[in-house]
Amino acid sequence: MSIVYHSKNFTYTTEDIPDAEKLADILLITQSACNASGLLHHLDKVMGLLWDLAGKKKQGTDWVNQHPVLTLYLGQLNYLNSFNDERHSKALELIESLKKEGQKMDEREAYHQSEYRTLDTCDLHAWSTDIMEW
Repeated sequence: MSIVYHSKNFTYTTEDIPDAEKLADILLITQSACNASGLLHHLDKVMGLLWDLAGKKKQGTDWVNQHPVLTLYLGQLNYLNSFNDERHSKALELIESLKKEGQKMDEREAYHQSEYRTLDTCDLHAWSTDIMEW
């Protein structure tokens, strides 16, 4: 009897899981993982297996993205990260503010670099003397 799993757009059976018996043991272990780095490292290897299987079944990215094996890994990563929508939103806000700050820094750096390029040697010497006296 084949076990069926339904994702958003696909239906998966035990035939859609590479080396199902071995992978089942591995997945049970991953559900008790306490180290996101190790879990991600292992997921990288498993993704190779999923892509090989997707190729044989003439499936693409959506099929791999919604695969039950990937769902279990992502679930454990979310658990380890204490992931929720609020934390996700705050993380995005932080990254956006860092990006904006980085753009401001780039603009200031570009401004200062253009200032330095237009200074001749005498001006630069006078400028550095002023700085040292300051």
